[in-house]
Amino acid sequence: MTTAVRRNGLTSVAVMELELRPDTVTLLPATDCTLVLSLWHHLVRAHGLQTATALLQEIWARAGTVMFFDSGEDEMPQEFGLPEMVPTPDAWLGEYLRANCSGGRVEHLGRHRACDATGLPTDRALFAVIREQP
Repeated sequence: MTTAVRRNGLTSVAVMELELRPDTVTLLPATDCTLVLSLWHHLVRAHGLQTATALLQEIWARAGTVMFFDSGEDEMPQEFGLPEMVPTPDAWLGEYLRANCSGGRVEHLGRHRACDATGLPTDRALFAVIREQP
């Protein structure tokens, strides 16, 4: 990430490396735009769905304007412990974000190319959660 910032000559960008856990999530700063890309399924694997949900809620609480989100879906191995995403991953994740990102409007931006747990190509849903004005 720091290479991308440097190569693009960006000066109003901060990059932070942090192992996201229940005891470190409060170290996250407030930001205008938050990227939660290919992260949530790892949180579920490491901490279980309930804790991963609490972590997502904390991340969202620090997102000022928008949070972009994608996650591993049905292509992830069983050991990740992801819930069954029915009727479709797009629909399930959209509802999950609506239920857990209070004050946010969820927009499905489409599907994009990604890699599964073994590095093979797959595609995933991309969402924007946009903070609604009070």
